[in-house]
Amino acid sequence: MTTAIQIYHHLLKPRKRHLKILLVEDDLGYVERCIQELNKAGFEVHHVQYVYDFERIFDKHKDEWSVVIMDVCQFSSQPNTCYFVKYIRKETGSRIKIIANSSSSMFNEILMKVGC
Repeated sequence: MTTAIQIYHHLLKPRKRHLKILLVEDDLGYVERCIQELNKAGFEVHHVQYVYDFERIFDKHKDEWSVVIMDVCQFSSQPNTCYFVKYIRKETGSRIKIIANSSSSMFNEILMKVGC
């Protein structure tokens, strides 16, 4: 299975422009590894752990985000972040890339159906 980090490096290698990433993830061990790898690759990474912080942080820099890496299940065993994908699409259209990020391909498919 391809890791999320490999996908990020393949799809989003920093070019001449600065890429700002919002990482929505509740697993802090995974977050730490992602941030280290993405920072090494030259990305600016911001992390949201709790769903109630998402809109505030997203809206604060709405015009600056290049990519949102979205976990499907935030502190739950069921998908609960579809709302955020829809919110991003409503607010920015398709300008921002959204990467569905789950260990379950079924959950990734759910996010892809709503706009990832």
